[in-house]
Amino acid sequence: MLYATGLRISEALRLAIRDVDLDGRTLFIGETKFFKSRWVPFSATLAEQLRIYLAARTNAVRVANPDDPFFISSYGKRCDYTRVARVFQVLVREAGINISAARRGRVRLHDFRHTFAAHCLLRWYRDGADLQAKLPLLATYLGHGNILATHVYLNATTELLREASQRFERAYGSLVVAPLEEIHRVLR
Repeated sequence: MLYATGLRISEALRLAIRDVDLDGRTLFIGETKFFKSRWVPFSATLAEQLRIYLAARTNAVRVANPDDPFFISSYGKRCDYTRVARVFQVLVREAGINISAARRGRVRLHDFRHTFAAHCLLRWYRDGADLQAKLPLLATYLGHGNILATHVYLNATTELLREASQRFERAYGSLVVAPLEEIHRVLR
C-alpha cells in the first residue's frame, strides 16, 4: 500500500475503516503533517488486495465499526509503528535484500514513499509530460505544503538521469556542436 499510494507509514497506520472507500478506490487522509487532509486515489489492483485484507480482518475480529482502525495487529489492536518497522526489517533480511548500499545500512518503510515519487517522475518523463506542471500535483498528492518539500523525494536515479538526458538530446541536441560521445570522453 505504501508503494502504491506514496502514503507516510503514520498515515496508513492511522486509517480507520471509514477512511477506506474500496468501491470509489480512495483513501481519506485526515489532518496529517502540515495539518492537511486529502483524498488519495488508488488502483483496482490495490483495491482487490485491500478487500482480501478486510475480509480476513473481519473474520478475525468479527465486529468492526467505521471508526475502528483499518490495519490491526493479531491482537485486534491498531498496528504500532515500532512493531511494523521491526517486522519490516525482518522481512527485508529474510528476502535477502542487500542493504549494505542503503543509507545507514538499512531500508526504511519511508523509502517506499521516496520510490513512489521517483517512479511518478520517471513515468512522466517517459510520457513526455510537462514536469513543471506536474510537480505541484505530486506535492498535493503527497500532502506537502509546497513543491520544495517534494524535492526531497526526487532522488536522481540512473533511470531518471537517462530519461532527462534523452529529453534534453531530443530538444536541444542540434545545438550541441561536438558529438555527445566526444563530450562524454572529454569529461571522463
